[in-house]
Amino acid sequence: MPLACIPNAIPNRPRYIELRQKLRAAITVTQPLENGQSWRLSEEIIKLTESAEWIEMERLCCPFLQFKLETNAEQAHTLTLSGPPGTSEFFANEFR
Repeated sequence: MPLACIPNAIPNRPRYIELRQKLRAAITVTQPLENGQSWRLSEEIIKLTESAEWIEMERLCCPFLQFKLETNAEQAHTLTLSGPPGTSEFFANEFR
């Protein structure tokens, strides 16, 4: 599957932008992976349910991505995104 986003796939663009900003602000640790990235997210900034909502929207425009959302006992959760070759470079450009 090619690394191409589908323009206009997200119906509620303002909410997506809001969640994307929160997600970026919530990243406390970034772990590069061979085929993606893993982010530790502060739940003081973005709630687990909001991360799940962002995933629901993001997968509409980027169907090549795979998502994994993990919780722990601390006030944080981990979001791992992976995909085909080139996904790491995609994130380097998208979340610089």
